[in-house]
Amino acid sequence: MTIMSKIYTFDCFPMPYTEKLLGCRDIGNQEIAISIELSCENICNIISMLHWAWDNNYFDLDFSEKRYAKLFKEKIPELYEQVYSLAHLSFSNKYPNSINISGFGEYEIFPPDEILQDAIECYPNRKERFGI
Repeated sequence: MTIMSKIYTFDCFPMPYTEKLLGCRDIGNQEIAISIELSCENICNIISMLHWAWDNNYFDLDFSEKRYAKLFKEKIPELYEQVYSLAHLSFSNKYPNSINISGFGEYEIFPPDEILQDAIECYPNRKERFGI
C-alpha cells in the first residue's frame, strides 16, 4: 500500500426516489463523479474511518441509503462538505428546476475504490472480516 497525495474520484449518487421523481429511466445509475486532490492526511482519515466502521459493524447495523455519506459527515466533516458541495453543484446543474423534488440534495458518497482497497489491505482483521 502506498499512500500518495493525488487526485481521487468519489462516486456520488442521488437517492433512488429522487431519480424516480425526475423521470430517470435507469434508477441507480445517475452517478456524479467528483474528482479532487486528497492529501496523505485525508487518505489516512478515510482509511481510519473505514477501519472504525468495520470494527464497530457500522455497515451491518446501518441500513440507510446514505450510510457512507453519514459516516463521512460524522467522521471527516470537512472532506464531506467539500465532496458534497461539488456533487450538489453538479446535480443542480444537471437538473436546474428540481429543487422541489423529494430528496433533492441527498446523496450517497462512496470512498474512492483505490482507498477502499488500501483500507482492506491494511485492516488488521481482514481475514475474519473479508476472508482474505
